Amino acid sequence: MKGLLWLILLSALAAAVTLIARENTGYVILVAGGYRVELSLNLLIVLLLAGFVGLYLAVRLIANAFTLPRRVREYRERRRQRRGHNLLLAALSAYFQGEYARAEKAALKAMDLGEAPALCGVLAAHSAHRLRLPERRDAHLKETQASSPEAGLLRDLARAEFLLAEGDATAALALLEGLRGTVRRPPAGLLALALEAYRRTGHWDEVLALLKEAEKRQVLDSVQAEELRQLAHIQNLQARGHDREALRRYWESIPARDQEHPRVAAAAARAFLQYKECRAAHAIIERSLARQWAPELLELYAECPEEDSTRQLQQAERWLAEHPDDALLLLALGKLCAQAGLWGKAQSYLEASLSLQPSHAAYLALAGIQERLDRAEEARAAYRRSLELALERLGATAPRSL
Repeated sequence: MKGLLWLILLSALAAAVTLIARENTGYVILVAGGYRVELSLNLLIVLLLAGFVGLYLAVRLIANAFTLPRRVREYRERRRQRRGHNLLLAALSAYFQGEYARAEKAALKAMDLGEAPALCGVLAAHSAHRLRLPERRDAHLKETQASSPEAGLLRDLARAEFLLAEGDATAALALLEGLRGTVRRPPAGLLALALEAYRRTGHWDEVLALLKEAEKRQVLDSVQAEELRQLAHIQNLQARGHDREALRRYWESIPARDQEHPRVAAAAARAFLQYKECRAAHAIIERSLARQWAPELLELYAECPEEDSTRQLQQAERWLAEHPDDALLLLALGKLCAQAGLWGKAQSYLEASLSLQPSHAAYLALAGIQERLDRAEEARAAYRRSLELALERLGATAPRSL
């Protein structure tokens, strides 16, 4: 439709020019040096228009002749950039497909063409690392440093990752701490590598200090962050187990929510039990069980009797009202009753625990009670059964030979 309108317009313009030229009877006389030229006005207009067009084309031709080398260079540069970009995309695609040899080759070609040399060099290094070629990997990093010295962060992050993969967490940590001091806002990849390096080198205080920022930056999800936080608290509690005051100060510095987690509470209870601080350990366990029922804590609860064992028994019996079929709770009650000298009650609780879940610990405790009651045959039978269950458990957990 547009073409048709242009055709109609041009036709109308041609008709108008024809009509005007037919009615125009004027002429022009040019006199120069004894020569006289007479032209019609219409012809003069045509010649002027033709001269203008010719002059314009001549000027354009001369200008293009002078700019031709520059335009050829620009064309070649655009073609080089396009080829380098395509090679980089091919290298990335091959890397994520697991074709590391092809990715390395394409990345090196793209780097030779000047396409993002830092990115291409690091990509080639990662590809060589996946191919288990450390010498070639390190050579790519050196080449990257020579071609693009300003991209140091990208190279050093890759180098730290390679050091961690090789098990040299100390060297990786030194490199990462240096990087953290040079950037105002560390990238998420730096935080993730630093967390792993701190974890492997046992710097658990630094892990806790970095966790909040890492979780905020979504380096870890909430579940991963929670697990790592618990592990850090457990390791710190164990490390402070030789110093009672340091242990107490650290425990008081832990947020209440973390204190109540079963794993953290178990580690703290074990640490306090080393100093025979039974009441402190029991308080930790009771708070944790009030928040979340974790029967594995009950073994620690019955391990160390308080001076007033009545309070412990009453607390355990309140739990029993809420969890009547918990074999571990019945086992703990049996041990607490035995510690209080309530032999008949202890035997009843232990037999109830065995009826729900036979265990070597319950049989062992029952054997001790039978000995106390001078029932040698029943004691020997309980000891025998305890040993059998212990051996079965060891057999189940022992690695099988190939």
